[in-house]
Amino acid sequence: MISDLGLPDGNGWDLMARAKTRGGAASIAISGYGQEKDLRRSRDAGFVEHIIKPIDINVLKNAIEAHRPV
Repeated sequence: MISDLGLPDGNGWDLMARAKTRGGAASIAISGYGQEKDLRRSRDAGFVEHIIKPIDINVLKNAIEAHRPV
C-alpha cells in the first residue's frame, strides 16, 4: 500500500492501523510532513518507508522494489 498521510477523511497513520489488522504487503507513506516525529510516527504505525514530498520517482521506485514480495 502507498498512502499519503494527509487524507480528506482522516490520515494515513489511522489507515495503516486499520490495514495492519488485515495483514498484507509492506506499506509506504508519502507526505509533506518530514520532521523526525513524523518519521517516527510512520515507523511506529507500521510503514516501512516514509518518503517526503516532493518525491523523487526513483526514490519511490527503489522503495517499492526493496519491499516487494518475492
